[in-house]
Amino acid sequence: MAATTTTTTLYFTPEVTIEADGHVSDVEILEAEPKRVFDRAVKTALMDWKFEPGEKGTHEVKLVFKNED
Repeated sequence: MAATTTTTTLYFTPEVTIEADGHVSDVEILEAEPKRVFDRAVKTALMDWKFEPGEKGTHEVKLVFKNED
């Protein structure tokens, strides 16, 4: 009998506002699966991201997490 593999996939499309000094000042979840389950954790994690200093801007990021058991 063959072992069964289960794959769980989560994805998020946040819009991240990056200030001129490179810190993230705002995160808005535009799309997520599952909806509203991990939004707070994703926002908290992304607020800790740092970027090279430059112009202030807003960017969409697609995050995909896969786990195979």
